[in-house]
Amino acid sequence: MLWYLYPSLTKCVAYVIKMSVWGDMRSGKEKHMPTGRSHATDLRVRKSIRDIKRAVLALIAREPFEQIRIEEIATEAMINRKTFYNHFSSKNDVLDAIEEDLVTSQEQGLKGIAAENLRGGVLLFYHLLDTDDTAYHKLFTEEEYIDFFGKLVNDIFSLEFYRKFYEKAASPEIMPGYFASAASIYNAWSKKPSPKESLEELSDLTATLFMKGVQGL
Repeated sequence: MLWYLYPSLTKCVAYVIKMSVWGDMRSGKEKHMPTGRSHATDLRVRKSIRDIKRAVLALIAREPFEQIRIEEIATEAMINRKTFYNHFSSKNDVLDAIEEDLVTSQEQGLKGIAAENLRGGVLLFYHLLDTDDTAYHKLFTEEEYIDFFGKLVNDIFSLEFYRKFYEKAASPEIMPGYFASAASIYNAWSKKPSPKESLEELSDLTATLFMKGVQGL
């Protein structure tokens, strides 16, 4: 379980609002795909890409991202530098691919949730945050990855499942900020020694807050 997120989620919320204002709230299918990923159908290619992403996650768990070198990634993935550059242009490109995988996973999960079930969608997002994996814990919590996390939140809550709730909200213009605050709500809940609400109940409260405001609670 996460016991903290960023000291302040202001940057994350601002990122999401900025993306919304600029018209960048878009479907995950329209996002940039790193080198070599768009048509990676060959099994060996897919394995190399998967191994590279796993290597980067393993290194993230052990050291600051700025210290990670391509040579380390190649060694961890048991490939050579040339193979790395056949698929990615930089380590940041790999980070983008990892973010896209998380968004895709959420998008797939949302297909099993009824279209009107905002609570189910929020719960799916909370389950993403509720992880003991060291690498993902760092990606979701450390200041070093604030841009990664801001983009992740933006891209998840830009999915069609969530966008249709914007027009139904009492104040559609502030919905991007509301959705961005979901991580902050989870943060406050996770810090409680013994939360009185279950994660499911927290999702109910969050969905109600998003659609009806404080008066709806």
